[in-house]
Amino acid sequence: QHQYNSEVQQIQQERQQYMDALTNIIANQGGELEKFASVDWNTLRENDPIEYVTTREQYREAQEKVQGLQNEQVRVAQAQQAQNKKAQHEMLQVERGKLIEALPEWGEPEKQKELASNLQSYAKEQGFTADELNSLVDHRSILVLLKAQNFDKLQKSDVKSKKLKNKPKVIRSGKGRSNTENTKSKRTAQMKRLQTSGHVKDAALLLEDFIDI
Repeated sequence: QHQYNSEVQQIQQERQQYMDALTNIIANQGGELEKFASVDWNTLRENDPIEYVTTREQYREAQEKVQGLQNEQVRVAQAQQAQNKKAQHEMLQVERGKLIEALPEWGEPEKQKELASNLQSYAKEQGFTADELNSLVDHRSILVLLKAQNFDKLQKSDVKSKKLKNKPKVIRSGKGRSNTENTKSKRTAQMKRLQTSGHVKDAALLLEDFIDI
C-alpha cells in the first residue's frame, strides 16, 4: 500500500511537471503568434504573393501547434482528474472497511442509515457544516463523533435520573394533619398525667417527646 501510494504520488508530480511545461510552451507559442498580428495580409498578398503564401502557412502551422498543445493540456488534466477520483474511491472503500471492522452495525444498510442520520444531526448541532461532514473520510473521525454522541446521551440520561432520584417526597395533607393531631393529643395526655402525678418519670417522657420534635 505504501509503495502504491508513493508511485501514485510520483506519477501525479510528473504529470504536474508536464502540465507546467505545456503551459510554458503554449505561452511561448502565443508570443510567436503575436508577431503575425501586425501583418497586413491584403497588402502582402498584392505586393508579394509568394511571401504571402509562405507567411500564411507559417501562421497556420503556429496555430495548429498551439491548438495541439492546448488539447494535450486538456487531456492531461482529465487524466489527472480521473486518477484523483479513482484514488478517492479506493480510499473510501478502505476506510469503510475499517469502519465496519470497528463498528459491525455500519455494514447493515438499515442500521447504517439510522446511525448516519443520527450522527449527521448530532454533528450539525455541534457546529459542523454539510461540506465538512461530506468531507469526512477517515473512519476514525466518524468513530470519535459516535463516541462523543453516546457520551452526551449518557450525560443527559444521568442528569434526568439524578433529578428524579433527588426529587423531594410529597406528603399528603391528610396524612400530615393526622400525625400532627396524634402528637398533640399524646402531649396533652402526658401533660395531664404529669400534673396529676408530679412524678419525675412523667416529666422525662414529656421532655423526650419535645426533643424528638
